Amino acid sequence: MSALLPGFRMLRPAAVDEAVAACQGRDDARYLAGGTDLIVNLRHGLGAPALLIDLTGIGELSDLRCGDRGARIGAGVRIARLAADPAVGSR
Repeated sequence: MSALLPGFRMLRPAAVDEAVAACQGRDDARYLAGGTDLIVNLRHGLGAPALLIDLTGIGELSDLRCGDRGARIGAGVRIARLAADPAVGSR
């Protein structure tokens, strides 16, 4: 059974340090990004955070680089982008 979402405030920081600072000392805050089941859980009554911190606007989390020493795949890189990247595919 799905319930209505509980009331919450949404924050959309532009940098990692802003996101970390927003969550410091708060037990009622949760990070939100792609691929999460957080919203599904909230609809099922599993949790009621007062603050959701949307990470999708933080550019450095979507960083994708490949080099001689390996790859850097940011936490915000989408699977479709990863699969389509020629440098990743060649390795």
